Amino acid sequence: MKRICVCVAALSMLFCACQDKDAASQKKIEKSSEVSKPKEEKANFLTKVRSRIGEAFLLKGGMGDSWTEVKTGIKVIENDRLRTKLESEVLLAVRDGSILKIDENSDVALKTEKGSDGRKAFLVNVNEGTIHFDIQKQKDNTFRFKTGTAVVSIRGTAGFVGNIKGKTVASLKEGKVDVADSSGRTNPIEQNQTILLDESGTVQKIDLASSGTEFLAKALDSIAQASPEGASVDNLEKSLKDFDHTYVNHQDEFKKKLNFSFTESIPDTITENSITLVAKVTPGVIVSVWGEQDTVGADSIYRRSLSWDKSAYGVKRFLLGCSDGTVDVPCVDSVMTTVYVSTGDENEEDAEEVEDESEEASPIENMKVDLGDSLERIHLDLPATKLDTALMINLDGVSNAQLKNVESIMVYRGSKVIKAISGTDVKALPLRIPVSIARNKIANFKVVVTTKDEQTYRSEKTFEVFCLTANHPGGKARKRIRSLAEEYKRLVKQKKLTKE
Repeated sequence: MKRICVCVAALSMLFCACQDKDAASQKKIEKSSEVSKPKEEKANFLTKVRSRIGEAFLLKGGMGDSWTEVKTGIKVIENDRLRTKLESEVLLAVRDGSILKIDENSDVALKTEKGSDGRKAFLVNVNEGTIHFDIQKQKDNTFRFKTGTAVVSIRGTAGFVGNIKGKTVASLKEGKVDVADSSGRTNPIEQNQTILLDESGTVQKIDLASSGTEFLAKALDSIAQASPEGASVDNLEKSLKDFDHTYVNHQDEFKKKLNFSFTESIPDTITENSITLVAKVTPGVIVSVWGEQDTVGADSIYRRSLSWDKSAYGVKRFLLGCSDGTVDVPCVDSVMTTVYVSTGDENEEDAEEVEDESEEASPIENMKVDLGDSLERIHLDLPATKLDTALMINLDGVSNAQLKNVESIMVYRGSKVIKAISGTDVKALPLRIPVSIARNKIANFKVVVTTKDEQTYRSEKTFEVFCLTANHPGGKARKRIRSLAEEYKRLVKQKKLTKE
């Protein structure tokens, strides 16, 4: 009996061991299967749905009839198609901060193509309806909006494009665009201008203060829909001018009541991929930027945080509009900007590649190392004893794709190397190298860029940081020197401004 029990136990252990081995083998097979799973193809034209109002539907790949409901947060990429119903809209965010807002009763499709100049073009086919845009400045790419009768090409601007009953309309709130008609002729328009085109080739450019606004887009749609066959270009022009006349009168009244002032200034450069705008505004005013709208409360404080992809370096522009619900005016006199820069320390896990890795980079032929002004003379206010600033490095004539042909970037302070950057670590431009310079010191910097074909490019920059402490409160000078230029000359004469 004892021997039988031992045998049974042994068989049981053997059976369990086999089971464990089979399970381990199965896990190994599953893991191997996961590893060999094909990598998801990277999208060139990538957007995300930031918000949706009403009914909207998405057709992935643009083929078939498998329409699905649009949900906030989903990705919409090239070859996808979107439709909106009555009183509906979809707000798409591009990774660089650009915004596309698809209006009601619209049908659009996203595409990509390469232009004759080799630049990548993000193409939006406006099959029907209206799409509003606020596009960030494009360094290597172009946005194009295509209707049945025209192609609108932009590199950074705001307004809308519509395809309404066979007529194309392009209307600008800010910036400039080129509108190519069906014959290939280019018709440029700029801020506060609207252009109308029809299938017969008629082109009409109109100066309208309401250009590019949602209010003009709605008025245009109402006028066109009121006619069974759509109004003619001439009739549309007359109706839009009448609308604009009333609009301007309301604008003037609203401007008198509007108060807007930033309580926190926008820095010239930032290294984080987000920013918060804070301002004091007349209560009840609707402030819009990047497609986001906020109604200012009784405390008069407007606050809006904006963000973009970590890899989307470059200029970020903020076109702020203020509205009372019937008209729209710029909140400030000019478009606010900052430059999102790289510190040179990012790794691949922190940022996506800006360019498609499979894209062939063309050789670097003409490059200029741009450090801004060759001399920056900066007065340092007391009680500061040093200036914290940055050396901004741009490579003019080099696209982000061509950065693959950069071997190294060496940054010298005097004769000493303070930063050595491998070309593979440079994802985008400009580069920002933080530096500190003591009071009454002259700091000389040199940047040397070497390409993979062993070409060398260089540039130099000097900072002079000065302050004659006796010239300021707490100083010992008997007579104050009012001019900073005179203060600088006095320091040089006294040989107190010295090289590091």
